[in-house]
Amino acid sequence: MAPTARHRLPIELIESVIEAVDSHEDLLSFALTCSYLYNHIQQSGYLQYRELIVSAGHIHLWNHLIENPAHAAQVRVLTIYDIWYQGHIHRTSFRVPSDVSRNTASEWLDARERLVACLPLFTGLGAITIFSRKGAYPAEDDLQATLCRQWNSSIRSLTVRVMDQFPLDMDSLIWYIRDLRELDLSLPSTLGANITLGTEVWPRFCAMLALNPRLEVLRIPPFRGDAPPRTPLPHLPHLRTLHIAEQDASTAIQLAFYAAAHPLITEFSWDTTLDVAITNAPNLPRLERLIDTSPAFVNAMLSGRTSASVRLTKLGRFELTADTLPVLRAVSASSLRALTLSSVDSHRTLAALATMFPDIKELHMPMRLDNDNGWISRIMRSPGITLEEALRLFPRLCIVSGVMHVLPQSAARVKARGAYPCLRRVNGTRVDEL
Repeated sequence: MAPTARHRLPIELIESVIEAVDSHEDLLSFALTCSYLYNHIQQSGYLQYRELIVSAGHIHLWNHLIENPAHAAQVRVLTIYDIWYQGHIHRTSFRVPSDVSRNTASEWLDARERLVACLPLFTGLGAITIFSRKGAYPAEDDLQATLCRQWNSSIRSLTVRVMDQFPLDMDSLIWYIRDLRELDLSLPSTLGANITLGTEVWPRFCAMLALNPRLEVLRIPPFRGDAPPRTPLPHLPHLRTLHIAEQDASTAIQLAFYAAAHPLITEFSWDTTLDVAITNAPNLPRLERLIDTSPAFVNAMLSGRTSASVRLTKLGRFELTADTLPVLRAVSASSLRALTLSSVDSHRTLAALATMFPDIKELHMPMRLDNDNGWISRIMRSPGITLEEALRLFPRLCIVSGVMHVLPQSAARVKARGAYPCLRRVNGTRVDEL
């Protein structure tokens, strides 16, 4: 069946697909091959309004959604940011018609009234990301307070992001939100500011987790200072993904015990300091993905483990040297499919890695490679590891980054397609777009 061909199906089946597409997004590509359903989706605004990235002051869009509540009901993912951020975030809408996507500047207090009227119409909203800024407006009128007062019970995922300062304090209404499945307060700053929390808000954070006992994904914010010993983090029996931002040592110790108390975790990351990594690496027997983690912590978690006992499917960031290579024997070769290397000491070590893990399908090389002849830089286009070399070492690669193209692009594309039909992306670009 050609993906572009359209087919006529019974209306009953089409209705079933429409109902199922929300929870099974892979059905959407199939649905778009059906002429009836294709027209229905386009007319309903399902695609255009499924995800919105919008300024809180976009009064034109709020008015449109109030006048067209069916469009508002299609919104599943909302990223909303304070008017102050408009100079930093340029995209003010996503996949909406051009006449609606034009952002009309307005004062926050004028737009706030329309936003308040619009929020109850987001009946299908499942995930929200908030860029809010404290101090720009009276606390009772700012974006964060407005959203919390109009909180939709359908929301299962909350992410708080910042530009230059942490937007949560002891009195924030965010701490009282409940029934989430995913909570991200890791606070990476888009302007490079060092965003941390004082441990005076630790009890608030712990109390918030207690209000959300069914959390499956948790990204813990960075705390500086000693965590209050009498305010332990509550156990979350459904927790499967835990990401921990860098902490001060005493707080990190408590978080290490917290991670160890959740043996069902399948994805874990912690970009932490060297001393914490060595002394407090938790044992997570169900772990499948160890990602975005400091190399020292990776070594601490894998050292001393029985050969092939850790069934990781994804690992990063690993410092690959002749000395650290034996640590990887703890990882099962039959399970590992994706690997991110933060550094490589030589081509010889990389070749040894390939003999240990010949079935790797996704490989991300470092921006700089220390080869047998000294440091080289991919950015400077010095001779480094080429696409052909990477494919010879790892013939089942589907995705690879950090490699050089040594053939003309067209010739490289033809050769790669013929010899390595599984290859999909090179340095972030699809093979058919090279």
